Amino acid sequence: MPLEDVYSPSIHRTHQAIRRRAVRPDEPIEQPAEVLTKYSHPPEELVLRNASELAALIKAANVQKGQ
Repeated sequence: MPLEDVYSPSIHRTHQAIRRRAVRPDEPIEQPAEVLTKYSHPPEELVLRNASELAALIKAANVQKGQ
């Protein structure tokens, strides 16, 4: 992944909302740009194809649901 594509989605989204409110306080905040969400929703086929690897990673990392 190129360095310019590495970012913190929550920080970027917060900055986007602040800038929008500063310029247009009466309008709703727009949805995030597609470039910011392209890695947060992988293709369904990719998820299904790699389900066994994901399960192994979850087991190895001892991931547990929060309470």
